[in-house]
Amino acid sequence: MAFYMDSKEKCNVHGDDFKNRLLTIFTIKVGETRSMAFYNGLSKKS
Repeated sequence: MAFYMDSKEKCNVHGDDFKNRLLTIFTIKVGETRSMAFYNGLSKKS
């Protein structure tokens, strides 16, 4: 985390872009995980 903060300060412009990209990837992954869990839940019930 310290390394991330340090590199963010060094290049603020790239830092925001990098952060947004991470957030996008994270959101997609969480969405996939949730839909998979939901699908698995439906499969187990039936």
